Parts: sequence; structure tokens; C-alpha cells
Amino acid sequence: MFRRARDFLAAQRWRIVAAGACGVLSAVAFVSLVLVVACLGELLFSPSRTLDPFAERATTSWIGRPLAWAYARVPALGDNVQCLGLLIAATVVLAAVRSLCHYGQARLIATAIVDAGRRMRRSVYHHAYRLGTTEVSGIGAAPAINAFTRETDLVRDGLGAWLDASVRDPIKIVLLLMLALTAHWALALLFLLLAVMSAFLARSQIRWARARAAEAVRRAAERLALLQESLAQIRLTRGYLMEEAAQRHFERDLAQFASSEQHRLSSVAAVRPLIDLVVVLCITLVVGLASFNLMLDALSPFSTVVLYASLISLYWPVQTIMKRYETIRAGAEAAKPLFAFLDQQTRLVEVVGAQFLSPMTKSLEFDGVRAQDAGSPPVLDGVNLTIRAGTRVAIVGMDEQAKRALVYMIPRFLDPVDGQVRIDGQDVRLATLESLRAQVAMVLQGELTFTDTVAANIGCGDLSFGLPHIVEASKIAHAHNFVQRLPKGYDTLIGEQGEILSIGQQFRIALARAIVRDATITVIEEPTGHVDDDTKHLLDDTFSRFCPGRTVVFLAHRLSTLRACDQIVILHEGKVAMVGTHRELTMKSELYRHLQYSEFNVFAAG
Repeated sequence: MFRRARDFLAAQRWRIVAAGACGVLSAVAFVSLVLVVACLGELLFSPSRTLDPFAERATTSWIGRPLAWAYARVPALGDNVQCLGLLIAATVVLAAVRSLCHYGQARLIATAIVDAGRRMRRSVYHHAYRLGTTEVSGIGAAPAINAFTRETDLVRDGLGAWLDASVRDPIKIVLLLMLALTAHWALALLFLLLAVMSAFLARSQIRWARARAAEAVRRAAERLALLQESLAQIRLTRGYLMEEAAQRHFERDLAQFASSEQHRLSSVAAVRPLIDLVVVLCITLVVGLASFNLMLDALSPFSTVVLYASLISLYWPVQTIMKRYETIRAGAEAAKPLFAFLDQQTRLVEVVGAQFLSPMTKSLEFDGVRAQDAGSPPVLDGVNLTIRAGTRVAIVGMDEQAKRALVYMIPRFLDPVDGQVRIDGQDVRLATLESLRAQVAMVLQGELTFTDTVAANIGCGDLSFGLPHIVEASKIAHAHNFVQRLPKGYDTLIGEQGEILSIGQQFRIALARAIVRDATITVIEEPTGHVDDDTKHLLDDTFSRFCPGRTVVFLAHRLSTLRACDQIVILHEGKVAMVGTHRELTMKSELYRHLQYSEFNVFAAG
């Protein structure tokens, strides 16, 4: 699965090649730096200010032979003091080159994996849109959100660790081992100094990186919350044909999220190269100062210095590879559920040759429909129901899942396992999804509003709905008065990152959205949360003005709604137990009287 994840890096191939080149240069610069430091160590023990003794000792090692050859032919190296200056300058240059290459590689990798993460999230979003919410249980969005967040993050980080550990550190290990094979034991003084400097720099630089990264994390969290909302609102988006507006919002939030991620990863990446650069410079300074005092004393052979530098330098690439391995393994594990989700096949497909569905004028029929999740008992089992056009119907029952499954079949958020749903005699599965969903307006709990302006919430992002239409619908839904009191009226941002509205206010915004849509079928799930008495009276007035002459299906939670309906359908144990008016059912159905007491009786409900 992790190999499939690498395909998301294909668009960044040139950055990956450039990152590999930076890694190779960084490794070569690092090993060259080790050799230069070894030369500084040899100068430290040179017994005179001439190169002859040093050249004689250097030729005893195959590493020293090319160095001795260079010393013998470069006039500027005729004096150990001048040689020392040149070696120090070379050390500074090599350290700077290595640090710049290391940082450049980290930046290129960060850009590549952020782009891969963005592509993975776009794939999850579009695939979740294709799948829709096909589960009766309503958990359909949970796997998508998990794949969109945790699993994508782990796979992205695993890709970054794989890119970082695949070139630079293996080359370092190979070259350093080659150096160590030609040498023998070394001293520990430079190791101790390096450890102290690393600890000091790590403490100060990590604080700086954390402060900068914290702000980037905060901004990324805000964008991620909006992106998650886009996934959770897929049914609302599809039901109101808001694809273009939702896509614009998604791309905007995804770009801002990627920018914040870029800043976070770049801040973390900048710390390690800077620490390494300063550590090397400190070591060079110490060796240079020691060289002036100990230059004439022979303490150890050249091969010992090489061995010392090689072995201590092996610690970092080995430690880095070990850390990267854990991240790669976590990414590989996360890739399994991620691609399992992306490989799912949707059952809600538009048939070849699907026909345009004309607005309903006669009836909506459920003919022997059965709904169930795989491996679960049926939620609906052979439901037969006819709803005449222009009537008000309430669906009641103890099983909320069964009631939602029934209305989800109307716009094909869910297809029946058996049976048919027909509008004016035409199976909805033979109609185009666009023409079907243009006829259905849904007002569902949990999907009342989304983060945007009031006008965009009501108009669904459709520019054909002008402000006069939106205002008129708001007046019918009794939302206009409280919207005018908001800071910017219809341009006020609402939702998680805007003005917080009560359940009653959100419900009226959703009603206005359905009203402006002027669909032939409207499904309304009444609020289950607390709604004050004034809002209840306003809702009753809205229904009395909006519902006459329209086909409205209520998932009712108020007794006044039941009384106003033309028909009440009782669902019990997955079947239609009885159909009638409120008065008829109260007289004839013990089950309906029990429902009134348990759900609709204000005293029983507390």
C-alpha cells in the first residue's frame, strides 16, 4: 500500500530529484568536512612549520597520499600557519554548503509531501462525494473523515521520512565506513564537545521552532475544521446541487491549509541544519585555537584522527534512519485503511441512458422497499406507501433510523436493497441524479447550516438566487428579523467560525433554503433540541403558509405538526403499521397513542 502512496508524489518528481541531489551533495560535503577536520587534527600535531614531516606521515595512509600530493604542489601550503587558515576557510565553506543542501532538501521534501497530502485529501473528498452516504446507520462520513485527517497525515509524514532517509544518510554511512576501515581507535574529546554544543543549541533553537510552528498549527487547525465540515455536509451539498460553490470553498480552504502546513514543516526543518552548522563551526574554532598551541607536538597519527571523526559522525545518520523508520512504518500502516476507503465502489450510480425526471404532479410511491446495512437486520422490510402530490405527510415511529432511511431514498442518498421508489410511476434509479435532486429539498438535523454567510446558506451558493429571493424566503421562514439584527445582516458569517445561532434560528435558515428552492418535494425533520415557545409559533405560521398545495414529508416531533398533516404514517419494526389522520389514529391505534405519550406528550417528555 505504501508503494501506492508514492504515486501521489509523481507530480513532484522534479522536486524529488532535486531533493535527492541536495542529499547527495549534503553527504559528500559532510564527509569532506570530516576529512578537513582530520587534516586540522594532523596539523595540530605537526612538529615543524614545514610540510615535509606532515607529508611523510600522510603518505603512510592511502587517504593521506592525495593530500600529500596536493600539499607538495600548492605553494600557499608551504607553511603550516597558512595551511591552517586555508583548512579553516574550507571547513566553513563545506559546513555552509552542507547546511544549505540539507535545508534545501528539507524544503523540497516538505513541498512535495504537502502537495501529496493535498492530492490525497482531494482524492478522499471526491471519492466520498461519489460514494455518498450509502449506509443506513448514517456512519458513512466517519471513514471519510478519518481517511481525510489522521490516515492522510500519517501517510504524508511517512512519505517525507522515506524521501529524507533514502539518499543522504545511506551515502553518509557508506562513505564514513570506508574512512573508518582505513583507520584505528580515536580520542573522545571532540565527541564530548559536540554533545555539549548540540544540547545547548537544541534547547534554544527548538523553542524558536515551536513558537513559530504553534501559530502555523493554529491556522492549519482552523482550515482543517472547515475541510472536515465540507465532508460532513456532502448530503446537504448534493441535495441542493451546491457542487460548484462547495468545490470553490473546498479549494480555497485546502490551499490555505496547505500554506499553513508548509510553514509548520519548514519551521521544524530549519532547526536541525542550523544546529549542525553552529556545532561544526564551534568544533572548528576549538581545533583551530588548539592547533596554534599544540602544533609541534606529535600526539597521534593521522589515521587515528580519521577514525575518530568517522565513527562519531556515524551516530547521526544511523539515529536519523532509526527515527525515520518508525515514521515510515506508521505511514505504511495508515496507508492500508486509506486505500481501502479509496477502493470502495459506490452503489449509487447513474444508469446509462438515465432520463430527465419531470416535476412530480401525481404521487410518490414506495413499493416493497427494504433497506439494511451489510450484515445487519433490515431497517425497512417491505414498506408500501403512496404519498399523493400536494399533501402533507408525517412519518412517526420509535426507530429514528428507519424514518431517515425512508426519506433518504427519495433523493437517492440511499437505494433500497429490494423494491422501488417511484415518482409519477418512474423509478427514481432510472432518472438523472441532477433532475431528481432538483425536485427534493431536505431540512435535516445536523445539516442545518454550514460556515458561510447567511445569504450563501440560504441561496446554496447559486448566483441565480438573488438577494430579493433570499429575503422573501427568509420572511416566510421568519428568519428575516433576526438576520437583520446580525452584525452584517445577510453578509454575516455563521457557523463554527462565525456567529453562533440557536437551534431554532438554524432551523429557520434551513427552512428558508428549502423555500427559495421551490422544490416539488420537501422533507422536513423537526428540531429535536430545545426550541422556545415563540419559535414554535413562528414555525407553525411558516408551515401554514408554505405547505398548502405542496408535497411535504415531515419527520415530526411536535403534536401541532401531526394535527396539521393530511396523513400520518406509523413505522413499526420496519413496516408500515397504519396510515391515517391524527384523529383516526388516536381513536384506532394503541401504538400511536403510545407514541403520543412517549414522544409528543410534553409532560412525559419533561
